[in-house]
Amino acid sequence: MTRSQLGISIYPEHAETTDIKDYMKKAHDLGFTRIFTNLIAVKKESREYKKLVELYTHAQHLGFDVIADVAPQVFEEWGLSYEEVREFKAIGIDGLRLDLGLDPKTEAALTYDESGLLLELNSSMHDGNLEAVMAHRPNKERLISCHNFYPQKFTGLSKEHFLQTSQHFKSHGLKTAAFVSSQRGSFGLSGEFEGLPTIEEQRELAVANQAKWLWATGLIDDIIVGNMFASDEELEQLAQLRSDVITLQLEENDQITRVEHAIVYNHIHHVRGDISDYMYRSTEPRALYKQSDIPPSSDSSRPVYPGDILIGNNLYGRYKGELQIARKEMPADERKNKVGRVSLPDFSLLYFLDSWRTFQFMS
Repeated sequence: MTRSQLGISIYPEHAETTDIKDYMKKAHDLGFTRIFTNLIAVKKESREYKKLVELYTHAQHLGFDVIADVAPQVFEEWGLSYEEVREFKAIGIDGLRLDLGLDPKTEAALTYDESGLLLELNSSMHDGNLEAVMAHRPNKERLISCHNFYPQKFTGLSKEHFLQTSQHFKSHGLKTAAFVSSQRGSFGLSGEFEGLPTIEEQRELAVANQAKWLWATGLIDDIIVGNMFASDEELEQLAQLRSDVITLQLEENDQITRVEHAIVYNHIHHVRGDISDYMYRSTEPRALYKQSDIPPSSDSSRPVYPGDILIGNNLYGRYKGELQIARKEMPADERKNKVGRVSLPDFSLLYFLDSWRTFQFMS
């Protein structure tokens, strides 16, 4: 598996095989490379099982990594011992996600199985299991982690707990993943659709806003859409994001000029290393646009509020062209043009800006 991936979830019991294949193809064409699926309620040799095998084969053909949710009962119902996980590999599964853990010694041993299966731990729980598995010296090249999703409203993780547990798993060098919820998807594990996010506060946000926050934490590698089917627009929005750059939606000022537009959108910005309480500064545009004309705008006479985007104009000498994001309220400054402000859904992303952190704007 590569470092950062986008994924979708499939639930064969809720849709026709052809529709799910079409969904997989759309996601694949946009660069999605992971699939989450669930085996806990699937009886071997059932109609659903046969559909899964067909879909897994198709997923392999497209190049997806398929991770299946399992629990001890799956091994029991399928008549498999923990030494027979190659049976999962044989039907096109690349990794097993342990919704309910096995014993730590067995979990560690599975990372050495000749089948090459990945083993994915549940990173929403802070229960000591990770340390117990690590004590048995697992093959860390094949050990990864993924958060839960939460079908029932108000049961998703708090941001505080999410950050705590994610940091815990990340500190052991494990690849991490979390779920976002499509606002269009109507199928999942729950009989009543209430979304399938990892974090409760994100349940009703646009899917791109959810993903941007998760990646901004620096603690999540892969992002998976928990419910099916995400809309084409949602998949496209996710595909446009970068995991290594904080992407901020900008509410433009009507007076923004061509040069200011280029400063804002045509570059990846870097937060200057010596951060002020009052602003984040991107100073590279000063050199690139020092010969450009940036006349003062009428908005330069208005007070500055947190989230405002400012650009130094012709009156600011050597600071002309510098882009700033306000952190605190400041008095009006005729030497700076207010070109827009960070959209409200993205405001929380400013918390993650730090020395030399990269960011970009989207209109």
